[in-house]
Amino acid sequence: MNKKARDITLQDLLQTVIPEEMEIISLKSKVINNFYTSFLDKESVLSYKNMFSYRMKDASEQTRTMLYQAFPLSVLENGTPEHVLCIQTDVSHLKVASTKTVSFIHINGGKSYYNIAISKGEFDPGENADANFSEFLTEKEKLIVCRLSRGLNAEQIAKELNLSPHTIKTHRRNVLQKSGCRNTTELVAKCLTTGIISPGLG
Repeated sequence: MNKKARDITLQDLLQTVIPEEMEIISLKSKVINNFYTSFLDKESVLSYKNMFSYRMKDASEQTRTMLYQAFPLSVLENGTPEHVLCIQTDVSHLKVASTKTVSFIHINGGKSYYNIAISKGEFDPGENADANFSEFLTEKEKLIVCRLSRGLNAEQIAKELNLSPHTIKTHRRNVLQKSGCRNTTELVAKCLTTGIISPGLG
């Protein structure tokens, strides 16, 4: 897009989305709206961000995978988020695909809902595609994955967390096994795109 940021409109952004993604994004939007207006009470809306990935074309027509995060800032009387801070991060370098799921993360450590399937067009906490993976990661394992996402090695993570490098390597091996991932890059990509960790945390 050859425009200054202040001149970019919503229509400009939508035109960059790959056409086959539009129906998927529409379903994700329905699930997100249903979560905020039907599942949560109005007082809880500001405690949840939502995340999903999608594909788009950049200015040079290259396909990019984007991680979309939205944080409600204010709420209407019916519980619908009124003002929302949206952050879109290019995660193409992680070699992940767009998924047909959306995650809702409690920003104060409460109950989160990871990888909710969008096929029904409404929020269903029973449609959690990776429930076992997300629920069985310990807080320590999440801290370690966050630091792995920053490119730190076992020795650096051990120093930050006041643990031994051997302990860090053991945690990493356990998380790889729980996730079914083959390597750290695949693990970080899965954790980012499912909302288990967020860019810049840790």
